[in-house]
Amino acid sequence: MAIQLSPELESRIQEKVDRGYFDSAEHVIETALYELEHRRLALPPADELEALLDEAEAEFARGEFYTPEQVREHMDRVKAELRRG
Repeated sequence: MAIQLSPELESRIQEKVDRGYFDSAEHVIETALYELEHRRLALPPADELEALLDEAEAEFARGEFYTPEQVREHMDRVKAELRRG
């Protein structure tokens, strides 16, 4: 299969090869595809993800969330408990 890459993409791939990160342009593409496939497998299906986002938005609208300060306070309490053993 032959594909046409934009000059910018071609340059980015070649830079990775030139810096010694990869042996060839093909290796760059193989690695990128591998990462994409495995990351995608880690995500729930789109409809489930959409349902989770809808649920989170509804919780936020109802005020069911923690402020950054509340999260920090909770983390500090947990750390203190762990230190006490």
